[in-house]
Amino acid sequence: MDIGRSPDRVQLPPGFTALICTARPLDAAADAAREGADPGTLFHTDLGARCAFAVILAPDRPVADAAVLALGARAVQAALAALAPEQVPVRVVGTDRVEVDGAQVATLAVVRAPTMCDDVPEWIVLEIAIAIDLQLTEPGLTPGITCLVEEGFHTSAAEVLGATCRALLAGIHDHMQADG
Repeated sequence: MDIGRSPDRVQLPPGFTALICTARPLDAAADAAREGADPGTLFHTDLGARCAFAVILAPDRPVADAAVLALGARAVQAALAALAPEQVPVRVVGTDRVEVDGAQVATLAVVRAPTMCDDVPEWIVLEIAIAIDLQLTEPGLTPGITCLVEEGFHTSAAEVLGATCRALLAGIHDHMQADG
């Protein structure tokens, strides 16, 4: 698996370190977490038609996978809502999907260090994949699945990555404040 430094055009909030990888980001991040990589280390693929990334998190209390997925989905929703053209609805569906104008645009997955049921995991990896441009010759060929370009967004994968990480960091902060 090849891993390299992320391009400078990716603007992430403090606490995040971005690395570009050729493997699935979830696998790259989980391997790195097992080897002791720092929380906030983020692995992403080439930022073009998709914005696919995974970030290593270090919870300080037991947390369910569904809660991590929901936190990530809300971050994607907030980021896309901020970047969306006027009147384009962005909503979370279940815990692992985000839709734009009624069609799936993002999926999420999570993997964690093995632990007993109520133990605090050493690490959790959250993966987010957002379709930027499906490059369809005829839009509408994939009912139920869309991309940001098809929905009128004028943004890059690097901008989406940065916005999503900022929203994720804000969501983690809000969650910690609410829980004390």
